[in-house]
Amino acid sequence: MFLFSTTISIFSNEWVLYNTITFFSIFILFSFLKKCSSTYIENFNKKLAIFFFIEFIFFNGYQLIDGTWSLTESLPFHLCSLMWFNSIYLLLYKKQWSFELMLFIGMPAAFHSLLTPQLNHGNNAFYIFDFFFSHGWLFAISFYCIYILNMKPRYFSWWYSFLKLQDIIALVFIVNFTINIFSYGYIIPQSELAETSNYMYLLSPPIADNPFVLGPWPNYLLGLLLATFLHSVIIYFPFYYYKKLK
Repeated sequence: MFLFSTTISIFSNEWVLYNTITFFSIFILFSFLKKCSSTYIENFNKKLAIFFFIEFIFFNGYQLIDGTWSLTESLPFHLCSLMWFNSIYLLLYKKQWSFELMLFIGMPAAFHSLLTPQLNHGNNAFYIFDFFFSHGWLFAISFYCIYILNMKPRYFSWWYSFLKLQDIIALVFIVNFTINIFSYGYIIPQSELAETSNYMYLLSPPIADNPFVLGPWPNYLLGLLLATFLHSVIIYFPFYYYKKLK
């Protein structure tokens, strides 16, 4: 199912090095941008959005050349890939719902990806760089909106974002089922070793050692949903408390 997948062990030397470089680079950039004018920030947003889109095109082109592109793993239907496009939309239009979806859904997803990295296409230098660059930005983009763009979540926005996630899950289930029925002749694989379209890991758990992935399919999905729900509440609480103080 994950023909080229590999993981990076948490707290290993590689894990510490790559995450340190990722967050240090973003911290330096944020420190610089905080001193820039609104006009400069506006132009930076557009250029960053364009760069994100080019990165996606280049990544897929590299996979085609490298022979690792596949219908079951390379379409942009993993949650982080969907949030990547949401971040592009957010940078260009600064829509409140897009920011809240990134804050409550995209940021915790990216956090756990960085905590337990799973590289689905291989572990050469390009794939490692792409993984930490993209997931680092997915984690940081919410802080960018808060710290640089002065955006804040609305009341109960954590709940509305969680409901939007259910729509995304339903859509990706349909994508997985459609690919499986036309490619393999079944909707749900009979074993975890079977070839399957598994976007958002809805039909089989990730191989990374995530503490919220408990049990076989479909039990582990409930654990992931509960974890997402709790993360959203925890993230929202400081904003709620701050508003109460004001």
